[in-house]
Amino acid sequence: MESKHFRQLNKIVFINVGNCPYSEIELSGNTCFIGINGEGKSTTQRAILFFYNADTQKLGIPRNLPFKPFEEYYFPSYNSYIIYEVKTETGEFFHIITSRQNRIVFYFVEGPYNKEHFIQDRMALGLNEVLASIRNVLPSIYVSKRVDTFQEYREIIYGATKSKDFKDFYLIHGNSKYDNVPRAITDIFLSSSATIEADFIKNFIANAVSETGTDISLDQIKRQIRQFKDKLEDVENFKRPENQHLAQLIDKTFDQLEQYKFSQQDTAVQLGSAIKYAQNQIDVLDFELGKINDHIFQADQNFKEKEYNHQQTKDQQNILLGGIESNINKAESLERTYHQSNAPTLLSLYQQKDSTKAEWNARTIEYTTLTTAFQDTEQRFALLYQGVDNERASFEIELSKKGLEIDRLFTGKQEEIKHVYAQQLDVLNQQQTQEITELTYDAAAKKEALFKLELEVSLIKGTVPFQKELSEIERQLLNINQELYEAKLALEQNPKDIKSLIEKAGLVEEKYKSELKNYQERKQQAIAEKKEQLESLRKKLSLQHNAFYGFLETNYPDWKETIGKVCSEDLLFRTDLEPSLSSLQVSLYGIQLNLSGVEVQAKSIQEYETSQRAIEQEIKELENAVIEYRKEAGEKQEAELAPLRKKIQELNEQSGHLNYKVQSLQTTLEEKQLSHSDWISKSQGEKDRLTMQNNDKQKSIRQDLQAITNKITSLQNILKTEIQSLQSERWEKEKAIREQHNRSLEILQEEKESKLTDLAQRQLEIDQQKASALQNEGIDSKRITQVREEVRKLKAILDQLEQNEELVIKYKNDKEEYIDKIEVFKKERQQLLKKQEEHTQEWEKVKKDHAGIRLGLESQQRQVEASKKEHVEGLRYYEKQFASSSHLAEVYKNKITQAPEAFVEVSIIDLCLKLQSLQQKFINDSQILRESISKLAGSFRADNHFNFKVNNTTEFDYQAFATNLKSFVVEDRLRTSIDELGRQHWMILDSIGTKVNDLMRQLDKVKKTILNIDSELESSNFSEGRLIQFIKIRYKEGKSLVLKQLQAIAEIKNAHQFGIGELNLFNSNTKQNNELHKKSVDALAKLFKILEEEGKEKIQLQDTFELQFNIKEKKNETGWVERLPKIGSDGTDILVKSIIYIILLNLFIKESTQKTAQHFKVHCLIDEVGKIATNYMKELLKFVAPKNILLINGLPNESKLEMHYNTTYKLRNGKNDTMQIIKLLTNTIEV
Repeated sequence: MESKHFRQLNKIVFINVGNCPYSEIELSGNTCFIGINGEGKSTTQRAILFFYNADTQKLGIPRNLPFKPFEEYYFPSYNSYIIYEVKTETGEFFHIITSRQNRIVFYFVEGPYNKEHFIQDRMALGLNEVLASIRNVLPSIYVSKRVDTFQEYREIIYGATKSKDFKDFYLIHGNSKYDNVPRAITDIFLSSSATIEADFIKNFIANAVSETGTDISLDQIKRQIRQFKDKLEDVENFKRPENQHLAQLIDKTFDQLEQYKFSQQDTAVQLGSAIKYAQNQIDVLDFELGKINDHIFQADQNFKEKEYNHQQTKDQQNILLGGIESNINKAESLERTYHQSNAPTLLSLYQQKDSTKAEWNARTIEYTTLTTAFQDTEQRFALLYQGVDNERASFEIELSKKGLEIDRLFTGKQEEIKHVYAQQLDVLNQQQTQEITELTYDAAAKKEALFKLELEVSLIKGTVPFQKELSEIERQLLNINQELYEAKLALEQNPKDIKSLIEKAGLVEEKYKSELKNYQERKQQAIAEKKEQLESLRKKLSLQHNAFYGFLETNYPDWKETIGKVCSEDLLFRTDLEPSLSSLQVSLYGIQLNLSGVEVQAKSIQEYETSQRAIEQEIKELENAVIEYRKEAGEKQEAELAPLRKKIQELNEQSGHLNYKVQSLQTTLEEKQLSHSDWISKSQGEKDRLTMQNNDKQKSIRQDLQAITNKITSLQNILKTEIQSLQSERWEKEKAIREQHNRSLEILQEEKESKLTDLAQRQLEIDQQKASALQNEGIDSKRITQVREEVRKLKAILDQLEQNEELVIKYKNDKEEYIDKIEVFKKERQQLLKKQEEHTQEWEKVKKDHAGIRLGLESQQRQVEASKKEHVEGLRYYEKQFASSSHLAEVYKNKITQAPEAFVEVSIIDLCLKLQSLQQKFINDSQILRESISKLAGSFRADNHFNFKVNNTTEFDYQAFATNLKSFVVEDRLRTSIDELGRQHWMILDSIGTKVNDLMRQLDKVKKTILNIDSELESSNFSEGRLIQFIKIRYKEGKSLVLKQLQAIAEIKNAHQFGIGELNLFNSNTKQNNELHKKSVDALAKLFKILEEEGKEKIQLQDTFELQFNIKEKKNETGWVERLPKIGSDGTDILVKSIIYIILLNLFIKESTQKTAQHFKVHCLIDEVGKIATNYMKELLKFVAPKNILLINGLPNESKLEMHYNTTYKLRNGKNDTMQIIKLLTNTIEV
């Protein structure tokens, strides 16, 4: 019966959904849909189901064509919507579901559904228009943001969301198990069979109560056991005494072969180096001789080029020096000439020309002002003054021209004398210098040769003949001694290091073993305490129905607020109190208590179950902690031991190499010492011969050099005398023209002074005449005379500047270009003279360096020629004897051909013989190795855990096997494998035990669920309807052999939590541990056999139990069976099936929701119920009425059954194949 205080899905609206344009469906009570197949009954019910499960994959839509996916079929257009209206205690809200880009999206809206927000003018609006319409019309109404995921939608509907935006849009206040509600509704709807199948109910219960990850993968366990069995077989096989002996023999023989191989390779490399050295040295020495000759030629060419460059530089410096001298002479000559022409004074006046002109203008104006009163007199005398001034100016111009001409004549004669002198000097140099130069070159050549010989003496004294050979042998001796010392030192140290590493590895193992033991003991104690607590809780829970606690729960619902505050927990779970109800009194044995301030001490069953789960989780975490600690400790131990084992292997291998190396180095050392003595004797003899030869050459050259020096001195004296004569003649001529030049200038100066004196006298006379005339006119002429004199002087200066402007400009230019640079020219001359001196010194150094280079090259030439013929005999022996007759040359071809070129003291013949001897030893021991490997490898499987290759045919196979075995032994992989085997053994047992324990804990929930279902069925009181007398259901233990063996292994693990895996499977320290290990290994083997026979892939919770039903209809009782294909009529089957479904759904609703939030109803969708009779339908509706469940059923045709539903809808196809949903009737049904 509908209640205003329940939350429920009140209405579903289709807008353009599938082929339905529009329909509103009321769902506030039990609802019936009538329609034949294909008219939309399933489509409608799936839409309702989607409200609860929001999972498009679990709606029962077939995935094959022509069926379309949910998104595509239900939302064919942009304005397709499904609206779910939910009624609450105080009002309504609705959900909008639509599709965007083929994805389902959700919106939640506060308030009831209003068609006008979605359809206007008979057209459905788009989503944005719908949302805008709601917000505009009802601005205070809350519209949520878009929800994009099914999970978020389910969390909102079932009250599990953490978002405050959606906290009011829930249907159910679910707890952590809320998923069971949509899962149960979905499973009921998708169950199409009318037959009641135990497997379906089992799966239903198992899926509801099981936790993720409780399935046990048998394939994984089978694979783990197979790996364990194979590894165990390999370890046992290797530990056999005969195989241990073979392994030692293989290891020893392989080491010896490695020594032979190492020695052969080393010898082959030496042979290759010696051959390559000998082969290459012949061509190299020829090439080196050619290079030395080229270097000598190149040195000579370089010297000649430098000599030519030296002469060119010298000539250029002379030319530059001549230019600088010419500039100095010209500058000094110009300076004298311009001084004679008074050019410096004129230049100074010229630079003040503007100020002088301004002064002249000022004085002229003043003079004009002073003479205005006697202008006639002034003009008359001005003509006289002007005549004197003009004559003076004309004379000075003429005088300047004469001076310039005198200078020009002097400069021309001077240059002519200089040119004649240069020609005469050049002729004299050409006549005498050629012969001196030739003699100088001869003397330089003799000096160079003598210098070379003197330098050669120093070189002979300072160098050692055959230095290359001696240095190489001494270097080899030093290296051999160093290597020998280091090898012996390492050989002594290796056993100590190995012993230390083994002791260290033992300490590491002991440390981790002790830490693991201590850790396990602590955790074992903690687990034991937790198990005691768990056992106490389980005992209480198992007794609660028969104890005082169960009596109170059944008969006194509010007991926790009274008795629960004062009654102890132990008393509550006693079963011997025989409680009964009497008249309710608010007193305790006659004493009334105010308990409002007392806290409730008693716990609810849910709290006990929560505590039980928490303790179980803590035990599991402690067990996992032990496993993880053991795993981490094993990994850490292996991480610490791995480098130690690797180092021990390296040291063992190194010792073998070192033994061989010491012997080889000692032999080589003796050979090198003998060779070193021979080369020292050869070196001293060569030094004496070279010294004597050098002394003879020096004596001859010194005699020739003395004769050349005397002749050059004679010629130089003659040339010096002739040059001095030419210089004296030049100086006399220059002295004569200079005296003549000076006399001409003196005459010109005298003429100038005479003329200027005469003009001054004439001007004085005019002054006197003018003064007399002015005096006669009564004018004081003193100031006028003074100003006129100033004007005249200034005018004379300006006229002089104007007349000599060209001279001043020319002087200014020459002054800047030459005269002012006299000191610069002299400094340049000094620098150039210094450069000439430095260049001469550099040239002397070049000559000396050239002599040294040539002497060194000639010495190298002699040494190379002496070394060339030493390499022929060894090559001839190798080619004629060894390479043509021995296969070893081909075997070690790469080593020989790829060996680096190096000087090797051992002869090529001895190296060839040594290779042949080592090869014979190698052949003999190789046969022993092959036979031993074949025996050992034949005892293992092809896919053995140690990766030993079984079928060895080639030499490479045998070598690889021996190498792998050596690493196996040195790294103590057997010990590692045994440790891994122990850990693997424990991990398999622990994994199985943990998974089985988890599964069994889930099984406890299954048992409880089945008991609850049975209790619900028992309390339903079917007998009143006289249709079904009773429906019973019971739990039965599963029959799986696999499960039983898994449980047996789990019992071993649980009983010996820390006794398995911590000790070596092959070396347990007690008889009890040996028996425990054997028992656990046998149990795993038995499980493996069962798995092989049954071929089952996994064990699920539903495999652990069986369900049986017993149903009595009227006089027909089925007895305890697992399948009820036919109880009575079809209506009876449908009724029983529906009742069981409703009980399951109701049970999961109770377990999945908060105890304080029971005011809601959900729909149970059971499709075809058309065959059920009216009285059965009434029985079903009566059964469902008191529960939080509303029925939605389907009928193929109209009948009287629909009269018993609150709402009935008829579905049919309309025009254009549209789906029509027509409400037939609405009833208010009292059941």
